[in-house]
Amino acid sequence: MKAVPLLALVTVASLTLIVAQERALAVPLSGNATSIDLTLNLDGLDLMVMPVGTASQDALGHFVLPISGGDVTLGEPLIGRIEHEGSGLSISRGDLTAALTDLAIDFDAGTTSAGVDAGSFSSTIEVFDLSACGVSGCPKLDGSIAITGFGLILRDEAADALGSFFGVEKKLVGGAQFGIARPQLEFATSKGTDVPEPSTAVLIGLGLTSLAFVGRRRRPAAK
Repeated sequence: MKAVPLLALVTVASLTLIVAQERALAVPLSGNATSIDLTLNLDGLDLMVMPVGTASQDALGHFVLPISGGDVTLGEPLIGRIEHEGSGLSISRGDLTAALTDLAIDFDAGTTSAGVDAGSFSSTIEVFDLSACGVSGCPKLDGSIAITGFGLILRDEAADALGSFFGVEKKLVGGAQFGIARPQLEFATSKGTDVPEPSTAVLIGLGLTSLAFVGRRRRPAAK
């Protein structure tokens, strides 16, 4: 059996440690809420949005969805998932109402999914694409620009389902920014437990690799 060089073993161990430390940064969420500021001109479409379940509407007209669970990796950009089980939004037009429930923001996929019930259509689908507002900003309903939060861009499948249900042309809503989501996170912590910085894992890995390299250099040459 061919011997595996010590340096290779230590390098693999170091990389494994780095990956393990990165995964350890995924911290479970214990609560708080995501605020959604509507930016699509629904008056022109004769549509109305209301909170569903445990969701509510604050004095500024923002919809507030309590966070029920998930986990997020600390850092930039955000990685992980935020769940809002039991809360969502309803969209109404006349006697017709469609519900978007159990919204879940998935930063890894860059989407927000929900259980959509609109007439004969009932399924959990990815409703929105996420677009970080960042430097370019996200347009608000009043014409100003928001540089914090995530734009919720209505995906084609959701636009097809809602457009067909309400009799609204897809071209009027598909690809449009429905709103801006601003999560406010609370993290579950364990007393006495520290989550190492990623740089710590990198330094440990480099240190082990260096020691292995020095040990190899000191090994006497074979006769």
